[in-house]
Amino acid sequence: MWVNFNNPMAKIRSISVSQSTEKIFDEFDKVRPNNVSFSAMLGLAVKEYMEIHKTNDMRLDNFTDSNSIVPALLADITVWSDYINKTDMQKLTSINRRLIQLENLINIRQGVLLT
Repeated sequence: MWVNFNNPMAKIRSISVSQSTEKIFDEFDKVRPNNVSFSAMLGLAVKEYMEIHKTNDMRLDNFTDSNSIVPALLADITVWSDYINKTDMQKLTSINRRLIQLENLINIRQGVLLT
């Protein structure tokens, strides 16, 4: 099979994949419909992520601490319950501090909206 590198519809991108990322990609590939290429599915996942996390201040360091993986804020409460029941006290303390910070920000915002 010949590849037409002048085709404006195709572009080749190469990425390195760590062992931990390989596991994620394997799981991702399992949910991919057969009629959708891996690259198309990956593109859709990135698009969805970008739509959900609309922000101009996304920073790489928000994504690099593998120890900070927690359920999505608005995940089903049973997911949070399972996570909390399995998490060590140090991580729970860290999450609680962040919840207090978020509560303070929400209270300030609500105060601005109510005045």
